[in-house]
Amino acid sequence: MRIVAQDNEPVTLPSPKWPVLSKEQIDAFANRAIDPDHWRRLNPELSVDGVGEGSAGLDIEPLKPKEIEKQVGKLRSEGYFQTHQVLSSPSIDKMRVCVEPLRRESWPATFSFVYDQFWDAASVSSLTEIVKEFLGAEYRQNSKFWTYYVLPCKGAGGWRPHNDSGLASRLTVWIPLSVATLDNGCIYLIPQDRASRAGLNDFWRRDHVARAELGLLLWATKALPAPAGSLLGWNHDIVHWGSMASDGAHPRISLAVEFVGAGAEAGPDELPLFDLPCRFSFSQRIQLICKAILDYQRFEPVTPIYTGLAEHLKETIGPRIRPLDVLSPQWR
Repeated sequence: MRIVAQDNEPVTLPSPKWPVLSKEQIDAFANRAIDPDHWRRLNPELSVDGVGEGSAGLDIEPLKPKEIEKQVGKLRSEGYFQTHQVLSSPSIDKMRVCVEPLRRESWPATFSFVYDQFWDAASVSSLTEIVKEFLGAEYRQNSKFWTYYVLPCKGAGGWRPHNDSGLASRLTVWIPLSVATLDNGCIYLIPQDRASRAGLNDFWRRDHVARAELGLLLWATKALPAPAGSLLGWNHDIVHWGSMASDGAHPRISLAVEFVGAGAEAGPDELPLFDLPCRFSFSQRIQLICKAILDYQRFEPVTPIYTGLAEHLKETIGPRIRPLDVLSPQWR
């Protein structure tokens, strides 16, 4: 795979037989990663310096109070919620398009979180109202996030069936930047009320299930196609997955963030916690992206190539984020 790691210097990524970046490649990537102008050149319509429009630039018509009540009720009874489009199409289009230049230069898609707009998405009013009602007014965002890119071809797919932390007072929110369809790997899940009726709420902790139980679980499964700019969220007991794609018309591009309830004790992998809206210094964003790559490398077959780069950047870029920090919303 050919990339450009310096302005005029082509570099080749490791082949499957060479599964790590060399020191020279790490240095080349790192020099670009720490240069804000590099990211501005890749996506000039997005911002990296905290001076974007904020969540107001992403919001379209906010959800009405009755719709928020309905979504929170669904979250409590079925373990998930799903809205219609609540983020503006022009903003979502810019966010979706921005992932392609990153991929062309062989950056993991999660480096899209260098841009303000990917943090601002967690603060749109429709989302904050749902999260506040479910987790309490003093909820915070944790440091687990990701940008997904599923190719529209047979054999590609999202992450396999799993639940998230399994902890109470948690919420994952998944935002499609492109239309998520049955053909390009939309989310599937097992609503908690259906699993409960089948007596299988604990099946994820089992080593095996009987054939009859498996049949009940498959019967309970729900596919959730979603328009770009909508919101989909679930608690951390819900079993969910990104389905396998077929020959779709376009890739499935999406992002996910997580929230921790007011008063809940954060796990070590969730730290640091953030007050919202999140606006961090450039170096803090790079550190958090590197943490995400190290946290989620087991889910993404290509991501382990970049672990050396992530470890290098975490150690060399500063000021470092301390594990027990709770980062405040102002630009730091």
